[in-house]
Amino acid sequence: MSSHSNPSDPDLSIIVWVDDDAYEGLPGHTIGRDPRDSITIDHPHVSRHHAMLEYGDGRWAVTDDKSMNGLYDRTNGTRMPSVPLAPGSTEVWFGPPHSSPSVRFEVSAPPGPGPSSDPPPYNSPPPGPDHRPASRPPPPPPGPGGYTPPQYLPGPGGSPGPAF
Repeated sequence: MSSHSNPSDPDLSIIVWVDDDAYEGLPGHTIGRDPRDSITIDHPHVSRHHAMLEYGDGRWAVTDDKSMNGLYDRTNGTRMPSVPLAPGSTEVWFGPPHSSPSVRFEVSAPPGPGPSSDPPPYNSPPPGPDHRPASRPPPPPPGPGGYTPPQYLPGPGGSPGPAF
C-alpha cells in the first residue's frame, strides 16, 4: 500500500483517538512516542516511531514501522504488520494486548453514488416523517394546558404497561 497525501481530497482524513484526545490523521502521519511524530503516545510499550498511517487504492491502514512491540488487532489479539482500517471504528493495541495503549481509528464511509432508482428493501418503512408502526396507535391529542398523559399499551398477558 503506497502512502500519499492529497490535502485537497476531503476523503483522505480519519479521526485517531488516543484516550480522550482526537487527532486528524492523514496519509504519511506517524504515530509513536517521539514528540516529532504526528501523533504522540507517551507509553513505555510504544516505540519512538511505532506506526504510520497509509492510504492507497481507496483503503486506509496503520502499518508497523519496525517497532519492538508491534500492532495488535483488538478483534482477535493477533499481531499484524499492517491493520486495515475499514469504514467505521477499528481499535488497535500499540504493543502487547491488554497492557498497551489502545488507539481507535474512525474512518468515514466514502461518499456513495447519488439517489438510487432501486426499490426499497423488503419490509422497509415507507419514507416520510408520519410513518408509525401499525401495532402502535397514534398519540392522543394534548390535554388541558398542553399536558399529554403517557400511553399505556397491553403488556405481556394483556396487563397494561408503559409504552417504551
